[in-house]
Amino acid sequence: MPKCLALRLLLALGSVPVVLSASGSTEEARPRFERVAWDAGLRDPAAAVYQDAADGGGNAAAWLAIGDAAGVVRVNTGLERPSAERVLRRGPVRDLALSPEGELWVATAEGLFRLSALDADPPRVDEVRLGAGGSARDVRRVAAVPGLVAAATASGAFLARDGGSFVRVTAARHRAAESLALWPGLDLALVLDGRAERVPEGSDALELLRVAPATARVLDASIRRADGEVALQLLTSRALWRASLEESALGAWRRIAWVAPPGAALRRMFHVARRDWATSDRGLLLAASGEASAPRLLRVLEIGSLGEIVAVVGGGETVFAIGARGVGRLAPPAAAPHVLGAPSPAAAPRSLGVPSPAAAPRSLGVPSPVAAPRVLGVPSPVAAPRSLGAPSPAAGDPEIGAVHRAVLRHLDLGPERMRRLWRGASRRGWLPTLELRGRYGGGRDQGNDYDETFTSGERRLFHDRDWGRARDFDVSAVLRFDLGAIAYEPESIDVSREAREVIELRDDVLDEVNQLYFERRRSLRQAADPALPPAEATRLRERAEELAAGLDAWSGGWFGRARRPSSPSGPMENRP
Repeated sequence: MPKCLALRLLLALGSVPVVLSASGSTEEARPRFERVAWDAGLRDPAAAVYQDAADGGGNAAAWLAIGDAAGVVRVNTGLERPSAERVLRRGPVRDLALSPEGELWVATAEGLFRLSALDADPPRVDEVRLGAGGSARDVRRVAAVPGLVAAATASGAFLARDGGSFVRVTAARHRAAESLALWPGLDLALVLDGRAERVPEGSDALELLRVAPATARVLDASIRRADGEVALQLLTSRALWRASLEESALGAWRRIAWVAPPGAALRRMFHVARRDWATSDRGLLLAASGEASAPRLLRVLEIGSLGEIVAVVGGGETVFAIGARGVGRLAPPAAAPHVLGAPSPAAAPRSLGVPSPAAAPRSLGVPSPVAAPRVLGVPSPVAAPRSLGAPSPAAGDPEIGAVHRAVLRHLDLGPERMRRLWRGASRRGWLPTLELRGRYGGGRDQGNDYDETFTSGERRLFHDRDWGRARDFDVSAVLRFDLGAIAYEPESIDVSREAREVIELRDDVLDEVNQLYFERRRSLRQAADPALPPAEATRLRERAEELAAGLDAWSGGWFGRARRPSSPSGPMENRP
């Protein structure tokens, strides 16, 4: 190509702005859960439901019901200061379901219960009888749709139509139902002995749902209502199978190509806030948005100190994660996600020949006032995580090891406690048992002596009496040695059991402290970003102070004293 023609083409391209978008996919921002402030007093939670409603005055209300080992706890999350209230004290709870009429159905190991409404004060509680025998009271799952309620128990499945009594599904008699899914109408899918079977509408016969591979054990069945479609989902430990009502009857199942973390085993699926969530033994997973033919699973890392997630519920943009150690709310994204192929107003990718006014990485001789990474050795005023000479956001906090030692010392969970127990158990055989014995003995004796004489022609009678008392005291001390305990002390088994329990408790405490400590550091680091809005920075700093208060409580006030003072008059650092 001639040089003059190439020059003209270059000048023509320079006069027309052309936006280039990078090929490939961008990393999607992962959601972050923040632990809620209210305390629900949960004990091994297992299920939850969420309901948007309105009270009599037209005020917005959002009810969250959580089932745990002690019953059901409800929280009105629409209030400024929510408070938890236990409305059912029967458990352990296995599953919860909200009917279209607003009734809450509770499946427990002690039977099936019905609450009149979540917003009732207090709600009326009715125990529903399913069938004879204790196995019929062992309810594993419950589902409710308009005009129909279904329950899965250890002795089969039961159905109730239009508020009537429950009747048994005779085809599933005496077979333990592990899970169920219910369509509007009368289509019921059951998981019996690891196999999925279907009860068609108007029939009582079971039709096996053919899912390839047939050897895969089905763990859970659920209904997914999204994109104008009602689909049945069958979950195995490694995959998810989905089909609409018509497709499931024909055996046309689609395997959802999700990529879980290595070795992760899926447990339950939830469709909340237009997203698919999955609980697993490796944490909470989220299906990334993208093409339906090849979605993928992302591990949600920031779940705070919630522990193992057992349920995800919500409505609209509200998402709650129910964990073994608390409840978390999905935090709003820090920034709007970037749409692939569309230029971002804060950072336009590149325009050929036209410099970007918002983020021009290199301008000829003129430094960018917004995002200039390096200008003559001066750090960037917008995104400089570490300024020259500036301390780290958490520089005043003690090291995590010192926090661990202070917490363990305050809670008496250090190793010295168990060493004392072991030393005492090992010396047990050398220490005798002291036994003091006392005995008292005594008696009384009495005698009578009779004599008769004849003196001067007269008879005379003599009577002599005598009596006596004897006392005997006996005191002894016995020292008994159990020399066999020198070789083997039976109480060492109790000490070993106590040591294991203390180690588990110490691990739980240190895990909680780690969560508080490093979440505080993340909050301070994010709050130090100059590009962050002032309101968000203030919220993050308040969150950091809240976490510091938690660490202060765990350490008995040591963390607050050990924090480096911000002024010369503050307290000096107190090292353990």
